[in-house]
Amino acid sequence: MIQNQKKKVTLIILAFTSLILISFLLFKTKTDWLSDYFEKSYTVVLGDSYWSIAKEQLGSPKKLKELQDLNDGTALKVGQKLKLPAKKKWSELFD
Repeated sequence: MIQNQKKKVTLIILAFTSLILISFLLFKTKTDWLSDYFEKSYTVVLGDSYWSIAKEQLGSPKKLKELQDLNDGTALKVGQKLKLPAKKKWSELFD
């Protein structure tokens, strides 16, 4: 009787774990478009400037000011992690 209960609990845990894994995989693939609405980070490499990072990572040097403001305009150092602004604004979801 105790072994039957252990088997049931094991099956329930296995089913629950599988359900979580499947849900995560489905959720992850369906919400990739949301990543444009979150800040990201970038690690500075030799030769980088705010201008080149804005052009390459954000698609336009016009975003230079936003990039500098987000990182307090500090001098760049190799290996430094910079915050990259979100590509899209949350307000765009409701337009």
